[in-house]
Amino acid sequence: MKKSYLLKVFFITFFLVFAGGTTALAGEARGFFSLYRVEEAFAVGLKGRIHNNLYAAGNIEYHHSKRDLELRVGTAYLLPKEVLFFHFYGGIGAQFSRNKGYQYPYLSLGTNFLFFFSEVIHPLEKEAAPGYRWGFNFRL
Repeated sequence: MKKSYLLKVFFITFFLVFAGGTTALAGEARGFFSLYRVEEAFAVGLKGRIHNNLYAAGNIEYHHSKRDLELRVGTAYLLPKEVLFFHFYGGIGAQFSRNKGYQYPYLSLGTNFLFFFSEVIHPLEKEAAPGYRWGFNFRL
């Protein structure tokens, strides 16, 4: 019951960010949609602009080997300056699992370039290993 409640709150928040959201300044993206692969399955990520360069972020990944669905929610700050064609960002969030519930907080560092993205996830827990993901990234 509590898990479905959290998912509903998450999706309503993202709807409000995109539907009612704030107007983007020139050159700023209203949001980003990410598509990447995890264990031979596609995973999706969404970042919605909250204020200036601050974005609400969420990713959903299905891990076939563990038969588990993971949800990562948090915020990301997109640095205002572009280096060549790279946009760097950093963020913080929390990971939830369908099987285990709340797992741990994490830090993320990444970059958007052209229509790709690359990101490193560093869990703030001793037993969890850092992760890496990359894939397609589309501006909304």
